[in-house]
Amino acid sequence: MDTLWPLLGQGARLTVAGIAAGILGASVLGRVPTGMLYRVSTYDPVTHGATAVLALTVAITACATPARKVLSIDLMSVLRHE
Repeated sequence: MDTLWPLLGQGARLTVAGIAAGILGASVLGRVPTGMLYRVSTYDPVTHGATAVLALTVAITACATPARKVLSIDLMSVLRHE
């Protein structure tokens, strides 16, 4: 269990950095498609927030699945096998 939290923390930090960069890019470049959108605001905080939560959920799941598999392996038997 001591190995799981650092792996999830590293994945979460990278994901939060990517989400922050994405929100910053969306707010800077949000003016570009204004003419193409019909009755939709380019600065919709609900959409930005929902997308960020979805991305964080997917990233944490993607980090947790292999980490849990690694934790279920007996490390001594792997080292003996090598």
